[in-house]
This record gives sequence, structure tokens and C-alpha cells, in this order.
Amino acid sequence: MSMTIPAAIARTQLGSLLKQISHKKARFVITKGGKPTAVLLGIDDYDDIVEELDPACSVRVVQIETV
Repeated sequence: MSMTIPAAIARTQLGSLLKQISHKKARFVITKGGKPTAVLLGIDDYDDIVEELDPACSVRVVQIETV
């Protein structure tokens, strides 16, 4: 089940949302101006979606290091 959340709230509560995604397998539809704009979901869900759309595609997670 997906929960809808405004972008302003998602920005301020990102850590909490990530925790819910990790522990409860939650998914969020993020809105801007009341319109669905983006989706926040766990990497396993994302990987499943990409694999279903293109079985030859392998998701590669790249860690970006900040200096």
C-alpha cells in the first residue's frame, strides 16, 4: 500500500520515511502542488520493477561519496 505525502513533508521527514521503507516495506507517492510527482520505495521493490520491465537490465547501486 502506498501513502501519499507532500514534497515539503517528505523533505523534512526523509530519515523517518527511509526508516519506514526499510522496516515496514512502506511506499510513498510524493506530491508537488497536489499532483503525484515521484515515488519513494525500497531498493528491492525498485529492482523488481526494473527487472519486470526489462529482464536483461540489472540494477546497479552506485554509492556516491561526498567530500
